[in-house]
Amino acid sequence: MRINRLDLTRYGKFTDAVIDFGLRPVGSPDLHVIYGPNEAGKSTTLDAVLDLIFGIGNTTKYAFLHPYNTMRLAANVRVAGQHREFVRIKRPQNSLLDQEERSLADTEIRADLGGIDRDAFSTMFSLDDVTLEKGGESILASKAISVNCFSPQVPVFPISAASFSR
Repeated sequence: MRINRLDLTRYGKFTDAVIDFGLRPVGSPDLHVIYGPNEAGKSTTLDAVLDLIFGIGNTTKYAFLHPYNTMRLAANVRVAGQHREFVRIKRPQNSLLDQEERSLADTEIRADLGGIDRDAFSTMFSLDDVTLEKGGESILASKAISVNCFSPQVPVFPISAASFSR
C-alpha cells in the first residue's frame, strides 16, 4: 500500500486540504516525513491516514469544525498493484466508497496489509512523540537492552556515522 495523495476534505481544522506525495519513483527508495511547527496538522494528518484505512470511530476529536455527518477523507492509493481512489465518510456502516460514491468493503483498501489492525499499523508505520516515548519505555523495561545500551559499566561498541551510511 502506498498513499499517493491524501485529501482532508472535511476533517478537523482542514477543509479541502490536499497532501500530494506524488507517484513512487521507479527503482528508488520511498519514504515520506511530515514535519512542521506545533499545531500545523501533523497529528491530524496521521489520524486522517488511520481513519481513511480503518474507519472514523464512533467518537472522534476531529468533528469540531465539520459535523460528524459531513466528515470526509479521500485518497489515491496504490493497493494490490493498482492505483485506486477511495473516499471515507463518517457513518457506522458502509463508510468506504469509491470515487463514484459506491460502497466498498473495507478489505479493498486494506488488501496489502496482511490483516493487521489499526494499532499494529500505527505502531509499524508511524512515528510520533507518543510512539517515541513508548519505545523508550520499552527499551528501559527490557533489562538486557537497557543494561547494554545505558549502563556505564558495560562496554558498548562505538557507533559512528559511517555505520549508518549507504
